[in-house]
Amino acid sequence: TYMSRWTGISMFYAGVLLTFAVIHLLLFIFYPKEKRNLYFSLFAGCLLLITYFLYKLELASYTIATISFLRFALFFEIIVLVFAVRLMYSINEKQKTVYANLVVIVGLLVAIVVYFYPTDLIWLRELIILLFVAELLRTLYQMYRSKRGGAWIIGVGMLFFVLGLITSILINFQFISGDVRIINMAGSGLLILSMSIFLSRDFAVTRKNLQEKLTEVQDLSERALEQERISKEQEIEKRLLEAENRRKTAELEEARALQLSMLPKKMPTINGYDLAVYMDTATEVGGDYYDYSTEQDGSIVLALGDATGHGLKAGIMVAAAKSYFHTLVHEVDLCTMLKRISSGLKNMNMHLMYMGFILAKCQGSKVEITIAGMPPALYYSKNRNSVEQIVLKGLPLGGNVNYPYQTKELKMEPGDVLLLMSDGLMELFNQERDILGVEKIEQVLLNSVDYSSADIIQQINHLAETWSGGKDPEDDITLMVLKIPEN
Repeated sequence: TYMSRWTGISMFYAGVLLTFAVIHLLLFIFYPKEKRNLYFSLFAGCLLLITYFLYKLELASYTIATISFLRFALFFEIIVLVFAVRLMYSINEKQKTVYANLVVIVGLLVAIVVYFYPTDLIWLRELIILLFVAELLRTLYQMYRSKRGGAWIIGVGMLFFVLGLITSILINFQFISGDVRIINMAGSGLLILSMSIFLSRDFAVTRKNLQEKLTEVQDLSERALEQERISKEQEIEKRLLEAENRRKTAELEEARALQLSMLPKKMPTINGYDLAVYMDTATEVGGDYYDYSTEQDGSIVLALGDATGHGLKAGIMVAAAKSYFHTLVHEVDLCTMLKRISSGLKNMNMHLMYMGFILAKCQGSKVEITIAGMPPALYYSKNRNSVEQIVLKGLPLGGNVNYPYQTKELKMEPGDVLLLMSDGLMELFNQERDILGVEKIEQVLLNSVDYSSADIIQQINHLAETWSGGKDPEDDITLMVLKIPEN
C-alpha cells in the first residue's frame, strides 16, 4: 500500500515536472534569445531526475544500487539549486554575467565532490544548499528593490521552497519528524509553479508591450506617411506656383518691354525749348506714359498719362492711349482730343480702368495746357520768382466722355519752367508712411530754376531718393520739365 501510494505520488509529480521541462525547452528552441526558458527547463529537468532517483532508491534491494541512486540524488539536489540560482540571475537583469557563471561553476564542482563523498561531506552539501538558498533570497530581494514586475509571484514560491528546505534539514538532523520526500516535492513543486507563472506572465507582458509598441509604430508610420503625402502635395503646389509665377513674371517682363518700347527713345531737340523727361517704373508693368508729337508749324504737343494700377491691363490702356494720341493730335484741339481718347478707352470695356492725362501744346512762348485727373502742373515764373500750381479739374479718361475739360494758356518767358508729373512722386512714402506731397517739390523746383531741365529732374530725383530712403517706388514716377532758355 505504501509503495503503491508513493509510486502514484512520484509519477504524478514526475509528469508535472516533465510537462514544465518540455514546454519551456520548446519555448527556448523556438526563441533561443530567451535563455530563461532554458534555465527553467534544466531546473525542472533536474527535479525530475531527483524524483526518479529517489523513487529508484525506494525500490533498490542491493547496497551498491542504493548507494548509486543516493549519490545521483544528492548530486542533482545541488545541481537543481545551481540552475534555480542561474534562472534568478537571468530574471534579475542587473546581475553581472561573470559572477553568475562563477556561481554555476562553484556549484557544479561541489556537486561533483559530494557525488564521490556523499556521507563524509554531508555537512558541505547542507552548507552549499544553505548558501544557494541565501543567494536565491538575495536575488529576490534585489528584484523587490528594483521594483521588478511580478517578483512577488516568485517570492511566494520561494517562501514555500525555503520552508521546505529548512524543514528537510531539521528532519535530517532529527530535530523534527516527517517525510522529507513529500516536503521537498511540495516546496519544489510550488517553486516550479510560481516560476512558470512568472515566466508566462512576463512573456504576456512583453507581448502586450510589444503590441503597444507595434501599434505606436504603426500610428507613427501612418502619421509619417500622411505628413509625407502632405509635404509632397505642398511641394507640388509650390512647384506649380513657382512655375505660374515664372510664367507671369515672363509675361510681365514682355509687357514691360512692350510698354517701354512704346515710349520715345529720346525727347526732341527744338529751338527755343529745353526739354527733359524721366520715368522710374515700379516692379510690375506700369501705367505711366509720356509722348510727344511735332507739328509742321514748329509747335510740339507733349503728353503725359497715368493709367489706373499696374499690370497687363494698364499696359494695354497705355498702348491704346498712344494710338489715339498719334491719330488725333494733328486733327483736333486739346479738349476734343481728351474727349475722343476717353470715348475710345471707355469702349474697350476694361472694368474700373481709367487714365489720367496731361496735354501741353507749345508754340513759341505760348503753352496751352489741359489736365484730366492728374496732379497739378508746377509753373515757375522768372519775373515773379514764384511757383504756381496749375490746377484744372477733370475726370480721368475712360469715364464720362462729355465732361467739359478746361484749358489754360501760359505766356512763358526766358527762365520760366514748367513741370509735369504723375502722382507717383507726390504719393511717395517715407519710412513713417508719410507722403511727400507737393510743397517739398515746389521748394526743390524753386531752388533749381537756374539749372537745365535735366539737372532740375536730377534734383527732384535726389529729393525722392532721400525721402523714400532708397527704397523702390510703389508707383511709377514720371517727370517732364520744359524750360525756356534765357539765351
